[in-house]
Amino acid sequence: MDELVASIIERSLGENGLPVLARMGEDPGQHYFSSLIKDLKQLCQQMKDQPSLSKELCYALYCLGRYPYVEYTNALRYGKSFREDLFDPQIIELEMAVESVFNGEWMPYLIDGTE
Repeated sequence: MDELVASIIERSLGENGLPVLARMGEDPGQHYFSSLIKDLKQLCQQMKDQPSLSKELCYALYCLGRYPYVEYTNALRYGKSFREDLFDPQIIELEMAVESVFNGEWMPYLIDGTE
């Protein structure tokens, strides 16, 4: 599980993490989002019986659930265009996947990263 957590933290807080890519107006693609959501599902399942999450993981999850939407929306305001399914469903599903980790129950209507 340590590798999974480290990977999620890196893709959130790292210099090539999703919030940074979003701030730069770069879309990492459908596969990136699917892979990240698949890892969040795995994390949700593994953390189900854990009473708490580390501060670093909580902050990473917060950044994943909040900043991509905000930054991509800002980029749209400045005339940047993105693929049609970036916001709906991928950003929405990412936000719900993060919420699932926090509440300890995977939302069954989320993609599982295999599509």
